[in-house]
Amino acid sequence: TAADLEAVFKECGVANAFYGDGQIVMCYEFFDLFVEIFLGLTEDPQSVQQGVFSTGGFFFLHEIGHALVDQLEIPITGREEDSVDTLAALMMILGGSEVAVWQAVQHFNVMGVAAENEGFRPYWDEHSLDLQRQYDLACLIYGSDPEAWGHMVGPDLLPMERAQRCPTEFWQKNIGWDRLLASHYHSWPLACGLYPFEDEPFVNCARREPDGEIVLRPWVALGSSEPDEIQVLLVDGELLFALASGRTAPALPFDNGADYFVEGLARTVRDGKVGFVNERLELVVPRQWDFAFPFEGGFARVCSGCSTERDDADSHGYLVGGAWGIVDRTGRIVVPVEHDRDSLPAPPPAG
Repeated sequence: TAADLEAVFKECGVANAFYGDGQIVMCYEFFDLFVEIFLGLTEDPQSVQQGVFSTGGFFFLHEIGHALVDQLEIPITGREEDSVDTLAALMMILGGSEVAVWQAVQHFNVMGVAAENEGFRPYWDEHSLDLQRQYDLACLIYGSDPEAWGHMVGPDLLPMERAQRCPTEFWQKNIGWDRLLASHYHSWPLACGLYPFEDEPFVNCARREPDGEIVLRPWVALGSSEPDEIQVLLVDGELLFALASGRTAPALPFDNGADYFVEGLARTVRDGKVGFVNERLELVVPRQWDFAFPFEGGFARVCSGCSTERDDADSHGYLVGGAWGIVDRTGRIVVPVEHDRDSLPAPPPAG
């Protein structure tokens, strides 16, 4: 368990930040350097302020990384400085602050170009060269969302030769840090088991919110190598669709597992009401029906007031009663919910 950390901001006589003896020191001179750098990049005061805060935040999280390695006795192979750079960037990216990491990239670019122009290349230092740190952070940003950050790819910030490997690098480094820290995530008390069970459950994986929603720890290291692959988890007795981003949706149990995605949609259930989610696990048809059949040709049959009865001699259930209708992929009712199941008319022609 980590001890309390003290954060101190003071004049140090040097532009730097430090961790030691349970204390993180952020030097005022370091922030003066950030101001100088961003004043050289933009004349907009608000942009300068944001750049200073973002870069300061990155280095503060970098020092927290050193503290975690020290106090939690986390094993590190390779340079510790590189490892905690990665941790700081991941915390920002997974927290939705990719732009802040981008501003740290700008800082390292300016510092690195200046060092190159002066012929200063401290190969002996425990840190990577500033330009190497620039490329490594840029790779993590791009790898987290290549579509959104494609404009970074180019000879100056992220050459294509590196960029094509960045999604794998992002995923690999995230999994590595996630596994090192997983047992310390006390605010995520629930374990997640891949369904059907393939391995030991992932500990400290999720939590249940006051409204009953189960939320995964973002980018928890699940069993997939693809960040956008939908997986099925059993968490606290609930069957869930899950993405590595942390988004989940309760799955309708079907055929000894979770419902299948048909025409890009799958059934989701909460409090006994059924709706549909898409492959990004966005709720596209509200959970308001007592039952629904999978989509077929862009339409799904739904019922209100129906129930399931079971025959003692047969393990299968049978739908009885209720009013039936048809909805489209947006949840719009195209055949009123007022028919018997056997007399339900066909949906209207497309278009």
